[in-house]
Amino acid sequence: MISEYGVQAVRVDLVLDENLYVLSNLAGVRLFQEIDLAFAPAEVAVARSDELVGQIDSMLDVASRMGEMIYLGLGYWNDTSDDRTCTTLSDLSNAAHRRPVSVRTYYITPFIEDDRCAHTVDFVLLDSKDQGDPTKLIERWRSTHDTPVGIAALGAPVRPRAGTGYLVRGSVEAQARLIESTLTELLEDDGLVAVFIDRWAESKERGALANEIDGDFAIVSPEGSPRPAAAVVRGFYTGRQRIFAFPAGNPASMDYSWMNLIAFVTAALFGFMFYSSLGIQSVLRRYFFSHSFYLEKVGDGRETTIGISLFLLACLSIAASIVGAALITHLRLTNLWFALTAWLPGPLSLALRVGARYQGLLVLTFAGLFALVALLWAVALSWLTPAAKKLRPAQTLLLVVMPRWPVAIIGLLVLVVLNWQIDEPIVFIATGTGVWLSVVIVYTGRMFSDYLRLLGITALLTIPVLFLALTLLAAAGWLFVTTRNLLPELIFLWNLATRT
Repeated sequence: MISEYGVQAVRVDLVLDENLYVLSNLAGVRLFQEIDLAFAPAEVAVARSDELVGQIDSMLDVASRMGEMIYLGLGYWNDTSDDRTCTTLSDLSNAAHRRPVSVRTYYITPFIEDDRCAHTVDFVLLDSKDQGDPTKLIERWRSTHDTPVGIAALGAPVRPRAGTGYLVRGSVEAQARLIESTLTELLEDDGLVAVFIDRWAESKERGALANEIDGDFAIVSPEGSPRPAAAVVRGFYTGRQRIFAFPAGNPASMDYSWMNLIAFVTAALFGFMFYSSLGIQSVLRRYFFSHSFYLEKVGDGRETTIGISLFLLACLSIAASIVGAALITHLRLTNLWFALTAWLPGPLSLALRVGARYQGLLVLTFAGLFALVALLWAVALSWLTPAAKKLRPAQTLLLVVMPRWPVAIIGLLVLVVLNWQIDEPIVFIATGTGVWLSVVIVYTGRMFSDYLRLLGITALLTIPVLFLALTLLAAAGWLFVTTRNLLPELIFLWNLATRT
């Protein structure tokens, strides 16, 4: 059926069955076979070199008997900005070319200007899916490399329950129109090695939830019926048709944002409570304008502040969740996302992708984590208090919550920034993470300072305590990274963040 659509090549895993070679020859479809090396840091690629040479030899033992040109992919989204990976790719390519059979080697990479391994293969394929305009990617590659290039994956996701029309995001018509407009430009370029559509059909093992979260890129529906994109592919690849008509449909009138809604409701609720509650007004006035009096009132424990503390904690948790949700949402727009979700265990990867897909769930998750950490701090500080000056969790909770007020400012600033066009998500993530960590250090230091003053200990002790805590955290983090051998992955993530 694929050959009827004018398809001349497909990307597959290594083929060890002679029958598949026979079938592909009869259909006139070339097999672009790819080894099992994906999202690999340089150190991992080097360590697996001998194993991968064995995989290639096993495939060539079968393929060489067929007498056909062999297209061999040497990996997908590996760290080709690292010279160590280039050494491995060169070894693999040489191992393939040493055999008495015609072989052309390639790899698929997200690195363009900073790719260092193009000289090791016959051509390179670029994955244009979620990477922007494919024609721009080709232009960028050719401006810095002489190695021939092609497109490894061109497509757009179809979302369940999406409307009809090419103006509707996630519709089958939108998928078809993107492929049509892109192929119109790409196929005019005679220098391209190949243009692969992602993909013919999704795996039967792929569940409905994965299609909902990641989108279904196939040009054939799960039921087996061709989508409009299939007609586009047939028209272009057979040369019979290049212009297609699709209904426009009605796009959504607005991009609905759970973060904006939750922030608005929280701000309105806080304003109402501040206006109507003398207790909240009193606590805030004391904290900001008479801090010693505020600590005195917390210390004597005569006023009941548990309700005020929980309300303020809820508001601050929402503000913190907006920051966290914004960072995760923008992480999804970077190449780091693809590596992280590929490395994580299946259930954890799915949970992360579900959270990134549904903003409301993401906001509630971060809010719950922020509130839980604050409550645990309150219990810990109460437990650490000497018996002579015992503080109840209701008292320490206010000590924990009030220093966190800068979180509300950060949440508001994030909402303002999100209304702008963010062209560099990685810059937003780095800046947001740096600001957030700085705020965490500041409010943690203020919390310890207030706690020590209540115990009659000089607040100057806060500085060495914080320094010791940060040192221990850094040491624990480094120990975790080294014992779990995560340094290669961190280097790869850094290269993805700074070089793609």
